Amino acid sequence: YQNYGLVHVQDSKVSMENCHIRHSEYHGITVVDEGQFSSFTGNSIASVGESAIAISSEYAHTIGVGNELDALMGIQVKGRHITESVTWHRQSVPYYLLQNVNVGSSTGAVLTLEPGVEIRMGKNAALTFGYGDKPLGTLMAEGSPSDHIVITSAAATPSPGDWEYIR
Repeated sequence: YQNYGLVHVQDSKVSMENCHIRHSEYHGITVVDEGQFSSFTGNSIASVGESAIAISSEYAHTIGVGNELDALMGIQVKGRHITESVTWHRQSVPYYLLQNVNVGSSTGAVLTLEPGVEIRMGKNAALTFGYGDKPLGTLMAEGSPSDHIVITSAAATPSPGDWEYIR
């Protein structure tokens, strides 16, 4: 990421519970390289210039539940490979995919989206399930009548062709 957050996590695991993060020019939290959360619940992030959290797709599942996130670009997800079965939890803001995300492994990897998850796809972004030498990838997205799963454009005025594909 071009700019760090108020909290910057790199190549380590952190636990954050019931914390308040406010007034960052860019991101509330940046999580890069092999960085991830061992626990992230009950937190509040607001008044940030870009995203509440900027994190790799590989570790977006480590964002727990019960958080109040408020940011222009929600959770900014950097494209990488998801090679194990993970669940993206419903949050108070959308996930923004600004790059391609590949899901797959030789034994099978599943990306599960909880009811109520919203994903906004950036220009030319794609979700690919099964790729190259990792042919087994699956998307499990089962919303409910009151909790839809939404995958749409990240553009201010959405139109066909804003993002690439899901395949």
